[in-house]
Amino acid sequence: MKRLRNRCQWLPALLLFLGIASWPTELYSQSPEIVRKKLRLTLASAVDSIRSQSPILLDANLAWSSPRLLEGRLRLEFYVDSTHRGTWISQEVALSDGELPLRLMLPPALIPDEDFKYTVRAEFLTEDHTIFLDDYDVAVPIDPKRILIAGIVHPFDLVQENGSFKGPDERPFALQDSLRLETNPGLDVRARDLSCRIVSVLPGDLPRSPLEFVMFDLLIVSDAGFDRLGPEQLTALADWVEAGGRVCLVSGHADTSAHQACLRRLLEDSPLNPVLQLDGDRELRLLRPHAANWRRGTPGVGRAIVSTEPIDVRSRDWAAAVYWLWGIRADQKLPETSDPSRAVVDDEPDENMFDFTYRFSPDPLAAESALGNWLIPDTIEGVPFSTVCVLLGLCLLAVAPGDYLLLGWLRRRRWTWILFPSVAVAFTLLTMKIAQSHIGQTDSLTSLEFVDLTADGRIARTSSFELTFANTSKTRSESFQSEYVTPFEYRASASSDSFTPGFRYNRTGRVSQFSRYDLEDELSGKPFVYAGRVPTRYSVTRQLEQWSPQLQRRTAFTGEWAPNNPAARIPWSEATFDQLRTETGFQEWAAKVRRDLPDAWVAVVSSRSVQSTQPLEQQQSASRNRPPLELVVDPATGEVTPLAESETFATRLEQAAHTALQASARDETGLFQLVAQIAPNAAGNFEDLALLDRTDDSALLLLVVTESEAGRFQVYRRLLHEAP
Repeated sequence: MKRLRNRCQWLPALLLFLGIASWPTELYSQSPEIVRKKLRLTLASAVDSIRSQSPILLDANLAWSSPRLLEGRLRLEFYVDSTHRGTWISQEVALSDGELPLRLMLPPALIPDEDFKYTVRAEFLTEDHTIFLDDYDVAVPIDPKRILIAGIVHPFDLVQENGSFKGPDERPFALQDSLRLETNPGLDVRARDLSCRIVSVLPGDLPRSPLEFVMFDLLIVSDAGFDRLGPEQLTALADWVEAGGRVCLVSGHADTSAHQACLRRLLEDSPLNPVLQLDGDRELRLLRPHAANWRRGTPGVGRAIVSTEPIDVRSRDWAAAVYWLWGIRADQKLPETSDPSRAVVDDEPDENMFDFTYRFSPDPLAAESALGNWLIPDTIEGVPFSTVCVLLGLCLLAVAPGDYLLLGWLRRRRWTWILFPSVAVAFTLLTMKIAQSHIGQTDSLTSLEFVDLTADGRIARTSSFELTFANTSKTRSESFQSEYVTPFEYRASASSDSFTPGFRYNRTGRVSQFSRYDLEDELSGKPFVYAGRVPTRYSVTRQLEQWSPQLQRRTAFTGEWAPNNPAARIPWSEATFDQLRTETGFQEWAAKVRRDLPDAWVAVVSSRSVQSTQPLEQQQSASRNRPPLELVVDPATGEVTPLAESETFATRLEQAAHTALQASARDETGLFQLVAQIAPNAAGNFEDLALLDRTDDSALLLLVVTESEAGRFQVYRRLLHEAP
């Protein structure tokens, strides 16, 4: 008995332990209202404003005011008005009397005008319950108006003195004023059409993933801000700039190897091309500065300015640098005043106060609209009409004469109730079998991939537009790492230079009322469901409809050559501006490319012409009855001319080449009336693929278009600049 008593004295402690371990989950799984009272969520933009036509980065903060453990997932559903645009689900989280910060990267939102709201609906998912938290309205720019974001990386408030930039003492915001395009007297820009938002970024808040830099159009990094950046941030900054970003960096020294490596990448410093030097105290010295104290760099397809001394924002050199950083077209003139910070803003109202047009609204390319048509696999064909007629005739013969005469002769007409359904089912299965033999029993995947290269042949950015043609309706889930995936966007094409909110331009040029139901057709396929930490490591679930093509875009900064890719053997670093500007030099370079890619289409695009290995031929439309491309680039002159309605290109490789030409060197429409290139935005369109300024004689674009396998097209691009 004494031994039994000794054993039982541990029983209360054991029961208490089991109760504590199981009580919180059971209590809160049965009391969602208690959870809702103690759980709070706050949502805010990662910076003070959201960039147009780019993913939406939000900072979420989950606060749980209880010592008991709470486990579950945060789910956010985002809507444009009442139209569902997508879902994001976090990883499994555990909270106990504390807060959990989360960064979200939501796909771009198409907001037609101010009457549409972007709403995020938040829910917390436990094992047994779904707990509604709240609805949050997010201030997302409307689609036709351009909001450009310039971030100033500085450890102190912008009102305080910034020793990296000098301006008039009476104007503490001289740097910010010099960056705003809408107040620049040399540009024809209205604040209604375009607005430059200057945001303050603390060094510790700068992203560590290069894809998260898509929230910026331009970065200004002060000396004090540069000193406080960590190795991951410096690497991500250099990756983003090589992929098309723009940065102005002021630093007179580089104390760590990470800082030195970042500067060398931004200025393309190498033993064969030394441009900067470090003395014993690690002070920087520019060997061949473009101006008194700074040097421009063109790493990859991006732009960088590095200065070793404070910059005078009143100088004309800085005014030219601002134009260059923003990617302003070369034919735009600098303002007459030497002090852009003192630009006079005309506060007088416009002559037409009822002018609701937007000059810089998105204007999709004709090749962009036709992408989904010519990417459809050649092996996919509909069932011939003659086959359908034969099947229908056989079915009618089996049901009518066959059923009536055969069962009448056998005196078994009551079997009609069995024979008729059997014949119907048999012909249904036969029709499905014939349809599958024509369309295929597996999903088809085709793609057009743009690969942007650095001067030494490394991959700076890949932008892959993938078309999935599913043989059956299904739900597909895929995992991604260090790349961003978003649905392809379908916008109404604006054939004029303006866009009127509330209206859309159709293909005939007539204006039709924009309906809220049109939002259902703005994306390719159903909205995506993102789960995990985007864009670092996550999964995407999407609904594929049978025989309905769906387009998506995958964007990655940096990358490695595949071991078996013949394009990796091409000596990309040997191509020079002086060589490719001549016909002889171009033919020599094209011969090198064709040794490894014998069927490739090679071209060099300049401000005046397009040199290519073969012209883009046209022919009558094939029997596939696809809508034709609307424009074609003349390879001899580079001029864009319309095609007849019945004409298209001879091969799909030439269609890919035509698409690459249109996307890489944009005509002066929409925002490209003002700029020739924008920073990467990873959106579901072609806007950030523009590289070449067709008004700049000091730049060339090398294009190599190839088809690695059936339906998989690659466009390799390298931007070359004339040596100063």
